[in-house]
Amino acid sequence: MAHAIGVNLLILTASSQSEIDAAFATLIREQAGALLTNSESLFMVHSNHLAALTARHRMPAPYAYRWPYEL
Repeated sequence: MAHAIGVNLLILTASSQSEIDAAFATLIREQAGALLTNSESLFMVHSNHLAALTARHRMPAPYAYRWPYEL
């Protein structure tokens, strides 16, 4: 669907903070327009780190939960 509307998806995986950093570096290098994550606990645990990265690089990033988390 994304390709049909002219959007390129870059799908990356991470299972640790160092892999999050590496994936984010790829997003920057590829000039991604936004960061989308799922609601896995890894991203919740590292939410402050992700928020800092997206703020520093001025990258839009919607999240599954508000802070403090709405569980």
